[in-house]
Amino acid sequence: GADNSKSPNVLASVERAPINADGSLGSWQGMPALSTARMGFALVANESYVWVLGGQGTSGALATAERAEIRPDGSIGPWQNAGSVPARAYPAALVVGDSIFYLGGSDTTTVFRIPILSGGSLDTAVAQPSLLNKRSSPKVFQAGTHLYVTAGEDYSGGAINGWRTTERALLEFKLISNSAESKHEPSSPVTQVWGHQFGSEDDWVA
Repeated sequence: GADNSKSPNVLASVERAPINADGSLGSWQGMPALSTARMGFALVANESYVWVLGGQGTSGALATAERAEIRPDGSIGPWQNAGSVPARAYPAALVVGDSIFYLGGSDTTTVFRIPILSGGSLDTAVAQPSLLNKRSSPKVFQAGTHLYVTAGEDYSGGAINGWRTTERALLEFKLISNSAESKHEPSSPVTQVWGHQFGSEDDWVA
């Protein structure tokens, strides 16, 4: 993160708070610090690991990812290098099956699928169809067989353009079966070009 009261203001510290039974938060506690100070990064997790990808460092956009193991008590282990990712500040990311979708960021429409390897390391990023709009700090979610990307900002024209639109793309799944289990996992998941599902500001009501 960043502390705007200090210079340089890019932080490497990590904190966690337990979620109480009533939904409130317990006290914040310090966790192992990131190897590289960064802000404006993507953060994702599955049942085993938490990852930070890209972001802004003290000298520009970062092309690295870090991972930490999630322990049974909810704490995390030390951060380790998880591999290289396309350099992006203010991207978004989402875990889908055994891959991480890594998309958007400052002045870009690019989308990548990054396979998760054994041990939490990341494989080479595979390019997917690009977004329709440049989106910095967008939000991304999965609903059924589609990925949705919404909101965010576009700085490329010299002025901030805040998006109210949403785009979606179809995910293709294959069925993996063995004697123990059957599960769905992504296979070349983004197969259609991104299209507007919601367009003008008039689509949204209070």
